[in-house]
Amino acid sequence: MASSTTSVQVKLPKLSLPTFHGDPMKWSVFWEQFSSAVHNNDQLDNTQKLTYLREAIVDPKVTPLLFRQQSVNMMNWSNYSRIAMIKSV
Repeated sequence: MASSTTSVQVKLPKLSLPTFHGDPMKWSVFWEQFSSAVHNNDQLDNTQKLTYLREAIVDPKVTPLLFRQQSVNMMNWSNYSRIAMIKSV
């Protein structure tokens, strides 16, 4: 007897990107979610990834510490993502 498979497609709601409000105890959870949605997304270039990270950091005290007013570019993303991964361990 041949079995047939039926594919059910469910329309999931859009996910919102996580935000980080400066609590060091919540950094790991933030980075895990951000990494899954943005950092590991091959459809985004490094400039886009860094822009999303800037938008996700909503604490005005944290933003200058992470970015130090540097321009957004591909080289910066590599440095920031490495720092973020280290801080999440």
